[in-house]
Amino acid sequence: MRSARAVLPIDLLALVSYNGRVYPNEARPRELVGAVDPSPNPIETAFDQWFSFATRRNAWISASRQRLLGLVSARRRGGRQAWEIDCLIDTTATRDAVPGLIECAMRAGGKAGAEKVFLRLGSSSTLLPVVMNAAFTAYSSERLYVGSGLAVNGAGTTVRPFSQQDLYPAYRLYNAVMPERTRRAEASTFGEWQAAQERHWLKGGVQFVLDKDAALAAHARAGRLHHGLLVEVVANADGLTHTRALLAAAVAAVGQGAPRVMVLVPESAAGLASRLEDLGFEPRDEFITLMARTTRVARMPRMVPQAIPNGVVTT
Repeated sequence: MRSARAVLPIDLLALVSYNGRVYPNEARPRELVGAVDPSPNPIETAFDQWFSFATRRNAWISASRQRLLGLVSARRRGGRQAWEIDCLIDTTATRDAVPGLIECAMRAGGKAGAEKVFLRLGSSSTLLPVVMNAAFTAYSSERLYVGSGLAVNGAGTTVRPFSQQDLYPAYRLYNAVMPERTRRAEASTFGEWQAAQERHWLKGGVQFVLDKDAALAAHARAGRLHHGLLVEVVANADGLTHTRALLAAAVAAVGQGAPRVMVLVPESAAGLASRLEDLGFEPRDEFITLMARTTRVARMPRMVPQAIPNGVVTT
C-alpha cells in the first residue's frame, strides 16, 4: 500500500504525466454515466478536469516525482450520513495506490458523520477487486439504456410534479420495488434513504410522480447533462405501464434538444428494461454499485430463556 495525503494546490503539476496523458477517472457518479471521452486536447482537459481537486479538502493523492500514482475524491451524496467517491484513479501497474487513498476517504467521511461511502464502477473496471478488498461490497449491477427523445414524444400527461409531501410515499415505493439486498445496503430507514439519494446530477433537473389508488405508482427524476438527458425511474407494476408518459414529461421539461435519453436500470428492474426496449431503447454500458461502512452495525442484545436442569415448576 502506497502512502497517501490530502491534495495541495502544488499537486496540480502531478495530475498530468510526463507525456501529457490524461488518466481516466474510473468512478461513475450519475453525472458521468454515459459520458464520452474527454476532448482531444489532453493538457487543457487535465487542467479543467482536475483543478477543483487541487483546491478541495475531500481529495487525496499519491504521487512520486511530480507524477500521479493515484487520486481519490469524495463528497456528500444526498446528506451528511452518506458520501460517494466521485473520482478514482490508479496509474500503477500493480493497482496499489488506491487502497491507501480509499482509507483516507473512509476516515474523513467517518469524522464528518458519514456512515456509508458509495462507489459506482464500470463492470469491466480492473479496480473492482481492489476496492472490494478495501472494505467495499458490491450490492447491485445496473445497465444503461440509451434512446432518442423522439421515441417517447407524444405521450399523455398522466404525471404530476413531485412535492415535499411525496417524500415519504416515494420511500415507501422504493421499499416496495427494491430487493432486500439493495435496501439493506442503501437505506434501511427513511433518513438513510434521503441521505443515499444522488443529487449532484439533478442540478436544474425535475422530478415527477404518478398516482394510483391513493398511492405513488412511479417516481421519476431527470437531469440534463452535457452528453444527454439522464432519467431515473422507480415504479411498481402499475407505474411501469406509464413509462412512456414519465419519459415524455422529462423530455418536455428539461430534455428538449438533448442528443439522447439515458435511463440507468438496476438488474432487479426487469420490467422497466422490457418497457424501454419496447420504446426503442438499447442496452449499453454496465455498472457495479458498491458500498462500504465507516461504522460498525451494533447488535442489540436479546433475552434468552435459561433452562434449569431438573427444575421443578410450582404453582
